[in-house]
Amino acid sequence: MSEHQVDREMWEQSKAVDAMLGITEEWMYNEICLRDAIRAEFALKGRIDDTITGSIHP
Repeated sequence: MSEHQVDREMWEQSKAVDAMLGITEEWMYNEICLRDAIRAEFALKGRIDDTITGSIHP
């Protein structure tokens, strides 16, 4: 079995497991958006905290 065939088989199995768990592309998209929003909030908070404390990070 070629590497491409193994990759394809693993991808197909992953999609089957996702379906069994109820994980859809829409659900995944929403989770990624939520993750990105939280990361942005913490990044902004870090910049605000640095301004208040005068901390400088390389």
